[in-house]
Amino acid sequence: LSDKSPFSTNFDDSQQAAAAHKSFAHESSDFLTICNVWDAYRSASDVSDSNARKFCAKNFLNRNALSEIGDMRRQFVELLIQIGFVRTKTTRARDVDVQTSEYNSNCKKEEIVTAVVCAGLYPNVAHAANGSSTGAARNTTPPALFDKDKERVYFHKSSVNYKKVLDGEWVAF
Repeated sequence: LSDKSPFSTNFDDSQQAAAAHKSFAHESSDFLTICNVWDAYRSASDVSDSNARKFCAKNFLNRNALSEIGDMRRQFVELLIQIGFVRTKTTRARDVDVQTSEYNSNCKKEEIVTAVVCAGLYPNVAHAANGSSTGAARNTTPPALFDKDKERVYFHKSSVNYKKVLDGEWVAF
């Protein structure tokens, strides 16, 4: 959702940064990995601005990108309020606590989140030609992925799915 990664690194600290970033990794989703980063950042920033800065430095995170993610979240909530999907007495997203809202009650139900992300990214889906574990025997070869036009697509080397055997045969990107 952002053109900037929340992860930052420099050549001198690349191993430390990779280890810090791995602590946020979701087993099969780059999007949910970023959600893990956001949740941890929000907890740190709820304490204080200084705590948020220290958290970002310690974990090699791009604070500007996380700030942009926060801005986009507020814009999405405001749009949902404007179209009547989120009912509230205010039109300002800052006045709505999304974390505790009834509209966020499924945020930890991975199947629902995955379905919503897939629907939002459709038609950007790829089919795994091999490498998924949907068959009787688990294949140990990373899959060849093809989009709707039968073009080969690849995971970026920073993806949690890079060189990994998938648990299913479909990927949203």
